[in-house]
Amino acid sequence: MKEKVEISLKDLSFSELKERLAKAHSHKFFFESVYLISVLIENRIDRLIKVADISLSPATGTRSKSKTKAKPISSLPEKIKAIKEIVEADKPENDLLNQHLDGLLINDVSNWLEERNNILKALTDNCPEPGEIAELVFSGEMVATNLAYCVKQYKKNVKAENKDS
Repeated sequence: MKEKVEISLKDLSFSELKERLAKAHSHKFFFESVYLISVLIENRIDRLIKVADISLSPATGTRSKSKTKAKPISSLPEKIKAIKEIVEADKPENDLLNQHLDGLLINDVSNWLEERNNILKALTDNCPEPGEIAELVFSGEMVATNLAYCVKQYKKNVKAENKDS
């Protein structure tokens, strides 16, 4: 008897997720597409947090970019808020991060997640128009692609900066 092996989407690589998204989108599986975009965004946000060493300080409750390990941030909105606060603080130690990520992209991510939640919540009240869901998928793909590019460039420059040190 074969054992069933379950793989979480969060365990898949960025490329594998993009492949699944392309297939779902081509078949007009919009709900699956929305879910895959959500996983892609969270995947990139988690990578950014790891590379930038962003953490939530348990003592002060404030967000920081530091070498000391602190309580991990668990919810996606909290992760986005932490990144946004660091980007908006515009401190010299965050120059490299600010070169690759701006408040507008973080706002795009937040807005897309809010739009996703609103449309999915509308399903409990009444069914949204198919065009609304298709637009959510299109805008989500753009946000996820932009975020992925920024994180990739930032990670590359962090490695280069560490190599020079």
